[in-house]
Amino acid sequence: MEKFDSKFYFDVNRKKKYIVYNDYKLYKQEYNLRQVNKELNIGEQLCDFLNTDFKSKESIDDFIRKYSITFFFNIDKKKYKETALTKEEYNKILKMIFSDFEYDINRFHDGLITDILYIYNMNGLVELEDLTPYQRFFAMVNSDRVSKAVRYFDKEKTKINFSAFEWIGDYHLYAREEVTQKIAKKDIVNAPFFYECEDIIQALIIELSIIAHNNIEVKKCKNCGKYFVPGSRSDELFCDNIFENNKTCKEIGYFKVKQKAIHENEVLRMYRNVYQKLLLRVRRNPDNMQYAREFEFFKDDNIKMRDDLEKNIITEEEYLKWLKEQ
Repeated sequence: MEKFDSKFYFDVNRKKKYIVYNDYKLYKQEYNLRQVNKELNIGEQLCDFLNTDFKSKESIDDFIRKYSITFFFNIDKKKYKETALTKEEYNKILKMIFSDFEYDINRFHDGLITDILYIYNMNGLVELEDLTPYQRFFAMVNSDRVSKAVRYFDKEKTKINFSAFEWIGDYHLYAREEVTQKIAKKDIVNAPFFYECEDIIQALIIELSIIAHNNIEVKKCKNCGKYFVPGSRSDELFCDNIFENNKTCKEIGYFKVKQKAIHENEVLRMYRNVYQKLLLRVRRNPDNMQYAREFEFFKDDNIKMRDDLEKNIITEEEYLKWLKEQ
């Protein structure tokens, strides 16, 4: 590996992504380079990228802490020191990188989100309901509906390896002989080929293609709004990110849904009680036109009140107070 290379390998069969990269580790007031290997599930880094707000330094820092600043060196073409960096030098490079390609990275990030919304029909378009993610992806890149992210794909920066030895050489730097024996015994690596690239943008486009072609679901958490790939169940609504009080969205979310259902049932119960009361009064007094008119007025007014509630023009408390006054 070159000093600043970040290599991405995709094992399509196992739906795994292997990353080999150099990272700066702070040690005794200096940032020193070290080689890092990671194995991720397909879709994990893609979702981390989607969840990064590249207009927020704090959000960018979270992404860099999990991965590395060096992931962006192959986008920015400047030369950087391969020796240890002081804190001031490190922060200067970080600021320089994002000021130089802030516009392009934000366009790619926003385009990627647009494509994800389309592939997984998160906007609920009727014409896409009967299509799979793969069919939507195919339609997106082969029709008038031009992809916002895939257009950044550069085939010159991507290649296919039919042998695992190259990534084994990178990924298992000190265990090549042992790994070679495992490959020969078919104890490791069953993929027929690997995608390889060094540019994080190309890596994310390939990842998008793989999850779409394999109909791997991408969801938007109903609690925190972040993108995630469900684990065991494709119909999961909440992610596993820590949200508050050391509890995940999954733990908090289902509790909130339950509480919301109970609360909504209380509102529905109140509405039904008022409806039944006014209806019964009409039936018991068929000749009283005033009661009949008030019942019709209530039904019309309720439609307007529910619409105002949905639009946050009124609160639930105001709606409940109105029901109690009927």
